Amino acid sequence: MWIKDVRDELFNADWVSVKIDAISQDIWRKINRAHGTLKLDTILKGILNFSREFKGELATESMLIQKVNESYDEIEKIADFIGKLNPKKSYISIPTRPPAEK
Repeated sequence: MWIKDVRDELFNADWVSVKIDAISQDIWRKINRAHGTLKLDTILKGILNFSREFKGELATESMLIQKVNESYDEIEKIADFIGKLNPKKSYISIPTRPPAEK
């Protein structure tokens, strides 16, 4: 969403959901296994900029994973960021089956 062309295309949608599992770079990389060139702060800034201009319904999705992103500090950071987005709905989930890896 930090790419203008992507934001411009998404502005045509009625409903957009963004996934916010972490605000801390190291936790985000652990959960999402992001490509090394991606930077979380750039992505978050893009999502925030998008939310300010988007006229449709914005939703967020966050998965809390035990011993990864469920500390009080990280949850507070996630909640603060989501609050800035002012989404219509925010979904919180937890894994319902054992992961493939420990």
